[in-house]
Amino acid sequence: MAQRLPIGKIAAWLFAVLAVLIAVLVIFFLTFDWNRARPWIDDKVTQAIGRQFHITGDLKVGWQRPPSETGWRRWVPWPRFSAEKITVTNPDWAKQQYFATLDEIDFQVEVLPLLARDIVIPTINLVNPS
Repeated sequence: MAQRLPIGKIAAWLFAVLAVLIAVLVIFFLTFDWNRARPWIDDKVTQAIGRQFHITGDLKVGWQRPPSETGWRRWVPWPRFSAEKITVTNPDWAKQQYFATLDEIDFQVEVLPLLARDIVIPTINLVNPS
């Protein structure tokens, strides 16, 4: 006759595996050098807008609890993205080389709407846009 595992042991193992996975993800996000993602981001944005897009400064990702949320939602941290020295070029026929330049862009993304495949950005801070 096969021996059964108690439900408590199974639940404890599942909880332990989940806790380890969450810890690994947190460590990854906190220690990853986001500047390594710049070429990929430049390429994806360039394809999306049809103009050359470049981030030549520092790229950072952090986590912050939302100040406007209440209840249990205020405990769900939002990612905060910032990038420095951004340029968007004009087409070749334009008189000026750049369509836009920024010293820095900074914004947060609400996490819970991402589960429904919606991107919600409550505010965007632009530093020295031109």
